[in-house]
Amino acid sequence: MNTLKYAALFLGLSFFIACDLEQEVVIDLPEYSNQPIVECYLEPGKPFRLTLTRSYSFFDPLGLDSSFFDKTLLNGATVTIAYNGQVDTLYNNPSFDLPPLPIPVDVMTRCLRYFREEAL
Repeated sequence: MNTLKYAALFLGLSFFIACDLEQEVVIDLPEYSNQPIVECYLEPGKPFRLTLTRSYSFFDPLGLDSSFFDKTLLNGATVTIAYNGQVDTLYNNPSFDLPPLPIPVDVMTRCLRYFREEAL
C-alpha cells in the first residue's frame, strides 16, 4: 500500500515537473513622467526641515555616481508653509538623522579610565 502512495506521489510530481509552467508575459507600461516629492519634518521645538526631490520610474537606472544628488534634488522651487497666521519659506536642505551608535559598556569604562589617568 505504501508503494502505491509513493508511486502516485512520484507520478504527480513528475507530471508537474514535465509540464512547461513558464510563460513569458509582455506588459506595455505607459510613459512615466517625473514628479516632485516633498518630504517635510514638522516637529515641536525644532526648525522645519524640507527635502525636495524628484521621483523616478521603477525601471530607471539611477546610477549612484557623483551626479546622483544633482539629478535627484530639486533646486529653485519655493515652498512655503502657513500656520497660525504666519508664512514661512522652507529651503531644500536634505538631512539625514542617524540614530547615535550605542557604545558598549566595556569600551566606555576603558575610555573613562584612560581619561582619569591622563588627568592625574
